[in-house]
Amino acid sequence: MTLEQEKSAARKAAKAKRKNLAEKNPNAANTAMQHLLNYLAGNRPKCLAGYLPIGSELDPQPTLSALRKEGVTTALPVVVAPDNPLIFRNYQPGDSLITEMFGTRAPATSAPVAIPEIVLVPLLAFDRKGYRLGYGGGFYDRTIALFQEKNRKCAFIGFAYAAQQVKEVPIGEFDLPLQAIMTEKGVIE
Repeated sequence: MTLEQEKSAARKAAKAKRKNLAEKNPNAANTAMQHLLNYLAGNRPKCLAGYLPIGSELDPQPTLSALRKEGVTTALPVVVAPDNPLIFRNYQPGDSLITEMFGTRAPATSAPVAIPEIVLVPLLAFDRKGYRLGYGGGFYDRTIALFQEKNRKCAFIGFAYAAQQVKEVPIGEFDLPLQAIMTEKGVIE
């Protein structure tokens, strides 16, 4: 089996599992938010990027809302073009959104570009080494690589259900680990 076939099979299984987790854990996003706020206690970022959930992804919107109330600038990822890193634009509820090529929603081009210090990353599965299984576009891996190349200090933190953890995520040469995974059961560094 090739790496792509292995990842494809893992994605299919992870999507099915995550759907069931979302139905069984309706308060998971709020519990994960509390763990993240505790994790960031005394060291709030100036800017944190989240995402608008697709399907059964763990929803970071309560976290974004809580941090905005504390004066933290919040942002969302924007797909510039296929095979490119993401950029981030400032976002708060009520801002204009556009629909991107993959059906995701992002701030309009009129929103200022943001340089986050923390990025919450959606995922299908993760392992204890910090590797994530995403949807296969490579956007977050390219973004992590760009931030590392430019020496931008930014923590990329997975935001997921604890049960999305697998023994080992199939990885290729361009897959990069996250600094931590935040779940409803706590943080995994």
